[in-house]
Amino acid sequence: ISLTPTEHVDYHNLLEAREAVITVNQYIESRHNSEIEKDDLIKALIEQRAKLRQNKKERKIASTLVPQGFIMVIINSAKLIKARDCFVRIIYAKIDLVTEVVKKSNNPEWKKKFVLELQKGGPETFLIQIINSNLMKRSDVVMGELDIRIRDIVEKRSVSSWFSFKEEEAQIHLTLSYHSS
Repeated sequence: ISLTPTEHVDYHNLLEAREAVITVNQYIESRHNSEIEKDDLIKALIEQRAKLRQNKKERKIASTLVPQGFIMVIINSAKLIKARDCFVRIIYAKIDLVTEVVKKSNNPEWKKKFVLELQKGGPETFLIQIINSNLMKRSDVVMGELDIRIRDIVEKRSVSSWFSFKEEEAQIHLTLSYHSS
């Protein structure tokens, strides 16, 4: 094998080619990550739609919705002053979604994903409630409520933060992201 003498190597072209390869690799990686997010969104949406079909009344409501996009809501965890049996409820239009009850914890974790199909002309907010579940008395007590403005999520595209409840000295960690349809 013969080697090209160094005076014949065009280092400028080699550097440009290297930069081009790096740019293409970055583009491929970003497309791959985007596809993974879309897959998660689609899976969560399919699961949620399957649950809605279990009830005829909810099925009727779902068929009248005209989506303008989707908001993925991830209920991560909460911080409470004292240990309680609690769950989280999301209310948007006529849709009511809940997490499972976490027993006797002042730091409950859910890591539960929900997808809200936005309605054309629908409400501008959705409600997040943290609820103390009292199975003995068969009553649930709302410990705190948050009104989340959809416009804020659409503008920021993605928010992951701790939110404080006014009524209770408690916080909830939410990840919220908007996806256009």
